[in-house]
Amino acid sequence: MISKIQKKVLLIKVVFIQLSSYIVQ
Repeated sequence: MISKIQKKVLLIKVVFIQLSSYIVQ
């Protein structure tokens, strides 16, 4: 079972990756 903290960390990672890829373009 995934904890809420792990879900938040995962969400932040995904958002950060998309944001950095957006900046690169």
